[in-house]
Amino acid sequence: RVGQVLLGVFVFVWVVVALINTTPVQSFLASQAAKFFSEQWNTKVSIGALSVTPFINAGVKDIYVEDLNKDTLLYASYVEANLFSIPKGKHVVVRNVELDNAVCHLVIEKGKFNFQFIIDYFASDKPKEKKKSEPLVLEVKDIRLNDVDFVLANKDSETQVKKGLFASNLIVCNDINRRAKNFKMKGVDIQTEIEQLSVRERCGIALNDFKGEVKVSDKGIELHKGIVKTDDSFLDLDATMA
Repeated sequence: RVGQVLLGVFVFVWVVVALINTTPVQSFLASQAAKFFSEQWNTKVSIGALSVTPFINAGVKDIYVEDLNKDTLLYASYVEANLFSIPKGKHVVVRNVELDNAVCHLVIEKGKFNFQFIIDYFASDKPKEKKKSEPLVLEVKDIRLNDVDFVLANKDSETQVKKGLFASNLIVCNDINRRAKNFKMKGVDIQTEIEQLSVRERCGIALNDFKGEVKVSDKGIELHKGIVKTDDSFLDLDATMA
């Protein structure tokens, strides 16, 4: 009898998962999710399709999100994420993230990213104590980026760079293909280990391969154990850019 109950539960879960992964249900879930977050965040959110499995895995097709200034924050033809564990307070650990055919536009202004409103939304709503609260911590064990365009503009930096040279306060990268591990974001501080990266930057730099440990903050960018390969050069270096 216990076996029949377990079989019944298994069949029920299988049917639910099968229904969730049909096109009509995915489209319905996507429209409802987009409507909900548009209202909650007071900005434009659209989603083509949404699929979810019982194993804390989610896939999203054709997602578009604007920041509070009505500029593009993120567009992606496909995003997949698999949680490593159930989130605990302000600490979220993700097993893997894959991003395909995407545009990501990040801005730092007054010490905060332009997606701070999303962090604030998911932060605890408990009454704040007088002491300074800890920022949200996001960890991702494995990251795959395929054909991604990325912009990072630091409006808090007054660094002046001549035209045609690399500027750490305005990074514009195209055709990014990347494998990385141990990504960690705490507030505006980001660190990660890049295993492979190919990219073209607006200043004309084209990287065929890039490896290294990277740290990004409102104070600049640090690179450790870096290996950089271009068509004409090979560099092994540590560097800091303010």
